[in-house]
Amino acid sequence: MAQQTFVEALRSKYCDDFESSAANDFVVDIVIFGPRPNRRSAKLTSLGLEDCDEDNGVVLNEPEFNYLTNVVLTNCQISKCGFPASSALDICPNVVDLDLSNNFIDCWSEVLLLLDNLPKLEFLNLSSNRLRDKQRCLQSLKRYHGKLNAIVLNNTGVRWQEVVNLAHHLPVLRDIHLCLNNYHSINIESHELASCFQGLECMRLNQNYFKQWDEIAKLSGISSLKTLILSGNPLQNIVYNSQRKLQSPRRQTSTNSPKVIEQKHGLLFLLQEKDNMLNNAVDSDSCYGSAGSTFDEKDCEIGQLVDDLITKCAADFQESLTHQWSSPETWTGEQTCPNHSLTLDKPTCLCQQTTDSRYLPNTIFTESSTDSELNDGLSTDSTNHKQDEEEFEEATPPFQGLESLCMSETKISGWTDLDEVVKFPSLYSFKIRNVPLGSEFTSMEDRRKIIVASLPNIMLLNGSEVSSDEHERSERFYIRRFNDAANPPSRYYKLIEKHGKVIPPKDLDLAKGFQQHATLSLMMDEKCIKTIEIQTKESVGKLKDICAATLKMPKNVMRLFHVSKNNQVVDEDDYEELFLESLPLSRYNMVDGDEIHIDIDFNI
Repeated sequence: MAQQTFVEALRSKYCDDFESSAANDFVVDIVIFGPRPNRRSAKLTSLGLEDCDEDNGVVLNEPEFNYLTNVVLTNCQISKCGFPASSALDICPNVVDLDLSNNFIDCWSEVLLLLDNLPKLEFLNLSSNRLRDKQRCLQSLKRYHGKLNAIVLNNTGVRWQEVVNLAHHLPVLRDIHLCLNNYHSINIESHELASCFQGLECMRLNQNYFKQWDEIAKLSGISSLKTLILSGNPLQNIVYNSQRKLQSPRRQTSTNSPKVIEQKHGLLFLLQEKDNMLNNAVDSDSCYGSAGSTFDEKDCEIGQLVDDLITKCAADFQESLTHQWSSPETWTGEQTCPNHSLTLDKPTCLCQQTTDSRYLPNTIFTESSTDSELNDGLSTDSTNHKQDEEEFEEATPPFQGLESLCMSETKISGWTDLDEVVKFPSLYSFKIRNVPLGSEFTSMEDRRKIIVASLPNIMLLNGSEVSSDEHERSERFYIRRFNDAANPPSRYYKLIEKHGKVIPPKDLDLAKGFQQHATLSLMMDEKCIKTIEIQTKESVGKLKDICAATLKMPKNVMRLFHVSKNNQVVDEDDYEELFLESLPLSRYNMVDGDEIHIDIDFNI
């Protein structure tokens, strides 16, 4: 099958092609009954033409696939978008869920074109498209896509930097899939991940190659993260470092960012170089004169050159500040204003028309800023950043919002790793199937008890609810299991403080005294009329048949009573009547020497 565009694949799958159907002699007529939705009136309303009608000459062409909200185009050999010159709004403007997995889209420019032309898109699956940012369009991305909240990038080979660049422009991203991407590490700093994933709730990293928890710990600053899935990675340990240092968010959203600081230093350097070059020009005036040019000419050449550099550097600096203070990623909570417009000299919210000090950068530089002001700004910024970072380190615990963690099919083998799981402040769901941990237990039930006892904060283990009763039973089993251990785990001593010493249960032989065969004496009028051997698995009805055959009487006139040989003195209470014919004799604990007393009652 030849490669095709998104639009061609869309028309091929969802467009009614009666000619091709007729050519194959297979036509299915589908009739839908019901009122037709008034799409035309909705279109007129959106254009402010409510009172217009067809007589006014207004002709509105509906989008070709206006009815589509969920589109699945997997394995369709799609390589490009192929939108018309107008836009995709004329094709499928209402698509919410789009699956383009297993195609040939290999450039992010095509993906961004899709996002630009599908304004209602909320879910996008790009699995098994080998994406590359060939044109570096993600680095220069400026448009924000405010609807997309879930994206699947499994088996795409997408780089972490590309993920970060994209996430910065997806302000409502909640769910991201990054499985099967051959990741061995995360080569992005923790503070940058926290900045770009400010609203992320679920991250899936299945089937990659992470071995050490140090790489996973770089995600610990994402405070909104609730679910982290790491199954299928060769992870060998879990470490919860409560002292892990995270950078202050102020550094991420102020003029203290590395790029802006570098530009500040550049401005200062150029201003100083301009003065030095002009001073040197004055000192060497005679040299310029001997070369046939005057000081004024050289002064103009040097000044123009340096002024051009300063102008360019200042423009870059201003652009950085504008980006820092106008990007939605730096506005959270009640500060968010879709109409805000901030400038260097007066950051003002248009909807309030007030200058708020919360939105001011630490230091604002204008064309009249002096060298001392630049130096003071650098010093002040450095001090403020250091103070803010120290406060942030103390106030923000790692993985503070993580509620569910999946570690199935990893290499976790030590019980001490479970001690680290307990330290996660919000964790209540944990999955750890098919791991070396607990391999010494042959019983899956015993392994679950040990894990439950090790995790007092977990309410869901491997998807099953853990009740308070199960917690207590498991903890007592844990104590008995490690009572005789030379070096019991640290959890053992904590449980001893809670429950005390738990005495192991006595070994009970439930089969003791059980006989498969029993020799019974058939008694009538206190005389033994016959001794029989019968299997205890036989029923009471079978015993009645034997008695009836012995006495040559119908069994329905007989009542049978069992008397144990252990009774030294027999009274009325020792006679146990055999009522139900379906019960096995073993239910009466019959052994050799027991008696069966037969009572004949013709009135039964």
